[in-house]
Amino acid sequence: MKQIQSLFYSLLLSLCQLQAQQSEVMAEYEMMLQFSGTVLYTGKLVFNSGQSLFLFRPVATQDHYTEEDQGNNKATMRIIDTMDAYISINRSGNMLLEKKKSLYTKEVFLVKEDLPRQAWVLEEGLKMIGRFTCKKAVAVFRGRRYTAWYCPDLPYSFGPWKLNGLPGLIVEAGDDDGQVSFLLKQIISPFHTALIPQHQGRFKIISYPDYRKKIEKEESEFQQRILSKFSRTMNASVSVKRDDIERE
Repeated sequence: MKQIQSLFYSLLLSLCQLQAQQSEVMAEYEMMLQFSGTVLYTGKLVFNSGQSLFLFRPVATQDHYTEEDQGNNKATMRIIDTMDAYISINRSGNMLLEKKKSLYTKEVFLVKEDLPRQAWVLEEGLKMIGRFTCKKAVAVFRGRRYTAWYCPDLPYSFGPWKLNGLPGLIVEAGDDDGQVSFLLKQIISPFHTALIPQHQGRFKIISYPDYRKKIEKEESEFQQRILSKFSRTMNASVSVKRDDIERE
């Protein structure tokens, strides 16, 4: 037991020294989205004291498309895109960039926004997650209420996806609806890699409000294309339900 504790505190000391030296740390997460089905992602968060890069993609290696006829003139289409995506945070520039892809035009672009800071409420309670003693915090962000468990012994205010700003690395997080969850699987240091993705300069940058407008416009155009295939004498309608972590 003493040997295990010694190794654990040696790891913590090493992590603190790496932070002071501006070196990178890598935290690997399991990310799960459960909307109309369950999609498992692998996520890797690489960071130093001022920057972070969260790379994620579905475990499935091929794009997945299904179409289901539900009868009564109803049909459901489900698309899973396996493109590598990422979220890049620059604290000094107060900026977040997210790589996104339109499911309608297949265009890849970067969505730029001011670094979002969740209004975390720190709550009582401790939870052991693996070897880490974690504390609880809750926050409402982009239409979901999240509960996060963070480890003060890992003094980094980053986390998976866009979650950040706690006095310790986020080890586990999920929303109240059980649709979004993150779980730390391992942490590695030192871990040396570029915090700016390759080929980032080739993509068009748009603002977050413009991105929302773009998606709404594309959904409307998609509905009109589907409706145009029906006879004018038919009383047809098309609705689009887009599953997204961010509801607003």
